Amino acid sequence: LALVCANPEGLVDLKQAIPHLHATKMQSRVAIDIAAALRYLHGLPQVHGNLSTTTVVVDATSCHARLNRLDILPCDVSTLHHQALYVAPEVLSGASPPTAAADVYSFGMLLAELDTGESAYHFLNRSARCMMQTPTTPVAQLLPLRHALTFNRGALQPLIMLCLEERPESRPPMGYLMTLLH
Repeated sequence: LALVCANPEGLVDLKQAIPHLHATKMQSRVAIDIAAALRYLHGLPQVHGNLSTTTVVVDATSCHARLNRLDILPCDVSTLHHQALYVAPEVLSGASPPTAAADVYSFGMLLAELDTGESAYHFLNRSARCMMQTPTTPVAQLLPLRHALTFNRGALQPLIMLCLEERPESRPPMGYLMTLLH
């Protein structure tokens, strides 16, 4: 469906593609492709566990997205400074292993980046950005980011709010998000 690409020619990671996905139709196509891949994985049942703009690739011609790889998070998630923004708070704090609900949170972060055209990192204030460089960044420092992203007024904002729910059990399954995206 949307896992590991056999032919990497013409593919860029989502981080590189976001600034060029200006049309709502292109953003929706990418969001639907990622949601479909996650729904498929969660039905196996399997979690991605490390969803970010660098683990999603986009075909530069068709704007179709695929999950690039299944990376299980290391036991010490604090080693992933650059990806900590995409990790659900409960996983980042060590209270829970990666789950389908954690993938939904990460998907919400991707939606926010698609919707704003900016890296989620951009929404952190300067002091929080500096803290992201240290392995002891407290989860509490990332909560204002969640609030900033849910106040965005783009087309995907209602879905972003659902995905970034603080409590994992309040986040909807990917199948429900798929119906909202169509």
